Order: sequence, then C-alpha cells, then structure tokens
Amino acid sequence: MDGPLIALDVSKGSSHVQGFKSLNEPFGKTLRVRHSREGLGEVVRLAEKLGRETGEIPSAILESTGVYSECVVRFLQERRLRVYVISPLVSAKERKSEVRPTKTDGIDPFTIARVYYNGERKKNGKPKYRLSPEPIRGSWRDSLRECSAAYESESANLTSLKNQMHRYADLIWPGLCDGIGVCDPFGSVPMAVIRRLGHPEIAAKRSVKQLAKTIAAFSAASPEKSREKAEMLKEYARNAVSGASPSSPSVEELKYKAGEVLAKAKRLREIEKSMRAILASTHEYDNVLEMPCMQGVLGLRIVAEIGDWRRFPSDKELVAYAGLDPMVSESGRDDGQHKPITKKGNKRLRHLLYLAVKVTSANDPAGPIAECLRKKKGNGLSDKAAAVAASNKLLRIMLSMLRSGAAFRHQ
Repeated sequence: MDGPLIALDVSKGSSHVQGFKSLNEPFGKTLRVRHSREGLGEVVRLAEKLGRETGEIPSAILESTGVYSECVVRFLQERRLRVYVISPLVSAKERKSEVRPTKTDGIDPFTIARVYYNGERKKNGKPKYRLSPEPIRGSWRDSLRECSAAYESESANLTSLKNQMHRYADLIWPGLCDGIGVCDPFGSVPMAVIRRLGHPEIAAKRSVKQLAKTIAAFSAASPEKSREKAEMLKEYARNAVSGASPSSPSVEELKYKAGEVLAKAKRLREIEKSMRAILASTHEYDNVLEMPCMQGVLGLRIVAEIGDWRRFPSDKELVAYAGLDPMVSESGRDDGQHKPITKKGNKRLRHLLYLAVKVTSANDPAGPIAECLRKKKGNGLSDKAAAVAASNKLLRIMLSMLRSGAAFRHQ
C-alpha cells in the first residue's frame, strides 16, 4: 500500500504520532498527544498538512489496544479519515523481522507504518498482511458485541454472587432444598423463603397458611404448589439446626446476597432482550440462529463475536480469527501434523463455540456436530481435542450458511 499515512502508537491516555509521505519518507517529528479534543486535534491538523503537501488524503493506522484505542478510532473516523486497526501481534512480527529489533515509544510508529506499506507486498504468492479499513463505529454489530461483553461480565459477577450466597445458605438453612423438595437452590421458592423469612426459627413460628401466603406472593409457585411447599417448609423448620442465630449479621448478609442474585439475573435477561431487539432489525443471521446449538443466548453471543462475516475471505480466516487454527511447525522428521491450536484469536468466540459443541452434542445427537464429535473420539482424540475439532467444523458450517443463505438441515 502507498500514499500518505499517520501512524499512532496508542497507550493509556496518550499516543505517539508520526506522519509519513511514503515508506522511507517521514513527515515531521514524532509527536506525543493526549487523548483529548485538543490533543487529537493535533493529529487531524497533521493529517491536513500532510494532505496539502502530498495532494492526497492520508490514512491512519494504529494497534488495537482495547478501550484505550476506541476513542482515537472514533475521533478520527468522525473527521473522515480512513482508519486501519492492526493486532499488536502483527506489529511485533514486523519488528522482529529486523536485524536488531528495537522497541521505544518514538520508534513504534515507524514499525506500525511498515505494516501498512508492506501489507500488500507478496510473500510466497500471498499478501504479507491483509489490511482493510476499520468499519465505522456505532453500527448494530458494535452494539451487539458490546452487549455480549456486558453479558459475560454480568454473568461472571452472578456466578461469584451465587457462590457467596451458597456459603451463607448452607450456614443458615442447611439442607433447605432437600427439605422442601427442590433441585435449584436459586429457584423462586427457596429464594422467596430466604429473602422473606431469613432464618428457619422464624419460619418455624409461622403457620402453614402464613408460609403459603409468603411463598405465593414472592415466587412463581401456584396457590396449590405454595401450600404443598409451605407444609414441607414447616416440617423442615421444626427439625433444622442452623449454624447461626436469627440475630446474626450473617442472616442479613444472606438476604442481601439473595437480592443481588435476583437483580443480576434480571439484568442478564434485559441484556439478552436487547440483543434480540438488535438482531430483529436484520435478518442476516436468522438461519444460523435456527441451528439447535444457537437458539439461546449462546447463539446470540457467538453471532456478536463473529460480527461482519464478510470480512473473512475464506473459512480459514474465520477459523484463525477464533484461534482454532492448528500450529504450523515442521522440522526434520516432524511433519507438523496434529499440533495444538494457536489460540491467537478471539478468546471469547473460541470459548462460546466450545460450549455450543457441548450443548448440541447433548441436544442434537443426530446432527453433524455431534457426529463429528463421535468420529473424532473414535479416531483416538481426547474429549477436549474432539470438541475443539467440532468447534472448527461448527464455525465452517455457519460461514457456509451465511454465504449461501441456506437454512440448517440434517443430512
């Protein structure tokens, strides 16, 4: 690639910026700018000056540094600059190709610029790097991916809260689930009992009618079910030996944790609802979401992590994006076969695909993914290796469906 360029080495709160007329022709000196309107305005003024000097509108290139680079990309795109975002692994590869690799804040923009200028140069008949302008921020795909990240964060928080609540519940209400005949300790009935009664000794002082009223008012149980659970709860409370007194601070802590668990669960439902609303505006992924392993929130999150599937020229690129491509390492008698996957890609997408394979092998045992899993296990692969291979196949099937617009069906 040729033409004027602005290269930025982005860090927290600031960037080092260097202009280029061409590969070996820097324009001016390296600047350090703050990530503010005034600071990033200097980058725009440098681009305007470089454009007047060369007669062309310059592009901008920078490494992806997570949240630190997002404000830079948005600011430059709003000023009509074409922005390229590259992986830090790519610039590291370019830097290591030098005879004496050097990494400093002042030199890094030069390394990043070389990635741009060397991007289309052929190596073994293929471009050294595949570069494409960054899509304009604020699309529905960006919103969907942000929802997926929020869902993951809230889900992790919910898991932590449940673990904390479980400890207090085992202390204060030992054997509650067995006592009232439920399997889920976070179901509506045990949660109503814990939040509204607090302690078994308090429950023991209430009549069956009062207990049934409490359960019916604060759970999803029907009046008949509430009466049944109230009778079981009364019997449990008479015999329960709690590890804390009714006045213990642990009782209030348990009730507080239970409230937080319910609030987090509600938040997750709201995020899932938002994701479905975003996808309702487009029918691009309708067929994919009809697959047995893609019909819940898991499918929504996989779609969110894939984003714009058109940016992948082949299924190999998409598999590499997920980090599911095998390592290449041939040396002497080592043929490079049966190597581990690189894991250099979207960790979240790779994890979600693995979960989807596990789900579909149980829910759709006659489907192609479950068949692939059985075949790989039959060839001697471990459960984990077989699931990774099936994840690869699932990703390829999805991309094929998106390209053809075909609906999913069993063979």
